[in-house]
Amino acid sequence: MVITDGDLWFYHRKTASHLFSMQMMKDVMEATVRQKLDVFLDVLDT
Repeated sequence: MVITDGDLWFYHRKTASHLFSMQMMKDVMEATVRQKLDVFLDVLDT
């Protein structure tokens, strides 16, 4: 959490926005879903 105002706020907001980009979310979600799906499929096979 960054508490700033004005130009400094804009700089930190722009920097932090890259951490939450849609592509990053997709990449993280895809890896997580694949991992959980592998576990689920192993359970179904037993």
